[in-house]
Amino acid sequence: MREDVNALVHRIDSGRMRELLVDFVNLQSVNDRALAASEWYAGLLRASGAVEARVRHEGLIAPAVVAGFPGTMRAPALQFVGYLALPGPVRRRAFSVNGHVYGRAVGTCAAGLIAAAEAARVLATDSPLPGGGLLFLARPIGDPSAGTEDFARLIGQGIVGKAAVITSGPSRLVPLEGLGSCMFQVVFTAPGEHGTMSGPEATVIDAAHMLCSALRRRQRALHRECTSLAGPEAVVVGRMGGGEHFELTPGTSWVQGVWRFGPSRGERSTRAEIEGLARRAAAACGATAVTTFRVGRQPFVLDRAFPLVRELQASYRAVWGSDLPEGGCRVPSDMPIFLSHGVPAVCHGPRQVSVRAEGGEECVAIDDLVRLAEVYLRLSVSILRESTPDGGSALSGGDAVINTARESQAALVGQGRSQ
Repeated sequence: MREDVNALVHRIDSGRMRELLVDFVNLQSVNDRALAASEWYAGLLRASGAVEARVRHEGLIAPAVVAGFPGTMRAPALQFVGYLALPGPVRRRAFSVNGHVYGRAVGTCAAGLIAAAEAARVLATDSPLPGGGLLFLARPIGDPSAGTEDFARLIGQGIVGKAAVITSGPSRLVPLEGLGSCMFQVVFTAPGEHGTMSGPEATVIDAAHMLCSALRRRQRALHRECTSLAGPEAVVVGRMGGGEHFELTPGTSWVQGVWRFGPSRGERSTRAEIEGLARRAAAACGATAVTTFRVGRQPFVLDRAFPLVRELQASYRAVWGSDLPEGGCRVPSDMPIFLSHGVPAVCHGPRQVSVRAEGGEECVAIDDLVRLAEVYLRLSVSILRESTPDGGSALSGGDAVINTARESQAALVGQGRSQ
């Protein structure tokens, strides 16, 4: 990577990226090929210059692709984090036409991973990379709590860079604030015997209805109270039900939903408010309420002074010719996992083209995919050069330094084989 970054940009291969993206999306869309997609991406990273890339299973809820591109220093300076789409039904296979790629989750998952791999391939052409090099991590998208546990476990094992870029998320802004998500269930239970209905007294069904109405009123108030860059908090009741038979007084009812809460509220405040609303609804109907919670993602606030934020904005400006504004993210993100471990993180994903299609089909333009790879390339060059001892251009480094870094990266990726 001793060449000027503008010369490196010309090595980005749009035709290669297009073909890889179509193949990747089609492989991920087959119901029984989730592991095959992981192995395929690990193979792509090896072919792109990773010293070692493998699919890790040990101690993880879902398999994770881990790969390292060596630098002249031991610890990886920058980590790319992306997601593999879950297998599912598709209306048609992915395809490319008129400079666009169409396919299931092509923008949500696959395009960012392909762009990051292409940036790494270009950088690795003149390896070793300056500074700590690059680390890649990709796992299936899915249950938020499972992802949190796996990421935390890998970070605890030292499989983490000094900064992280998530290859999914907003493409036209850098999110400095984001909402968290808390899934809740309230179960109302009536006291005593439950026989044939005989009077107008309130039942646990009424309690569930009262809670839904209270949550709806709270939702309207949250919109008025909004002060976050991420926008207003949201309360959604997804399911409710109850009763055992249409002729019998119901013994139980339940309400399930999600509360997307902001950084100023936090998990404890959200939990306390839902419990308070549930208790009041239960008391009005002579019932008891038991509330359970599961936090999917925490909210976050990102310091705009982080060098990673400034470098992302500079890289975007160099590619697109316009500023990348600051904003918020309403969709829960994995950024808080890294921030909580002291690792600066940003998310920046591909631009998607609006398309009317069934089965979750998405579309990305090849030109935009090339620009995304260039943003990742320029960002990587900036971060890697800053991680060198002199903070300048690439180190020439002797063979001993290079070999030590290679062995360190390979050991990092291969951790846990004997576990």
